[in-house]
Amino acid sequence: MKTTLTLLSAAAALTLAAPGLAQQRGAVDINEDGVISLDEVTAGVAEAFAVQDTDGDGAITVDEFETFLADRLEARQERRAERGSERPRREITPEMRAKFAERAFARGDANGDGVITLAEMEERALERFARADSNSDGVIDADEREAAKDARKDRRKDRRERRRDRRGN
Repeated sequence: MKTTLTLLSAAAALTLAAPGLAQQRGAVDINEDGVISLDEVTAGVAEAFAVQDTDGDGAITVDEFETFLADRLEARQERRAERGSERPRREITPEMRAKFAERAFARGDANGDGVITLAEMEERALERFARADSNSDGVIDADEREAAKDARKDRRKDRRERRRDRRGN
């Protein structure tokens, strides 16, 4: 279950934060100058939104979001198989994926109207950008990306420990 939630968390983070996490891995460094600017984040968000808004109506529904997550998970599993990854992974059932997608979608749907708009996606990505831009210079450099990555790891560890405590383990 922990592995499943970690995989789904990573997928949702890449999706909702749009380039919140993608930017941390350099995927949004459009001009490849080693830093990520607000303009690059905004462009990355627009691209991610367009991919997820499959019907082009300007809003991502929970069904579009679930489909996107399922496609990403399938692609990830295919890449792992191609690399010959031997680390066993727990089976992610459609029910688990749907439950996770629902919770992640609710976090992205800031106004609770049942859809995620480009503005909502941008707002979330810009919040993540501001957290990662520790010196507030308007760009995220390699050191800030590393610090943000470490902070995410710490938050995940804290959440796992809280879950264990709640279960009494």
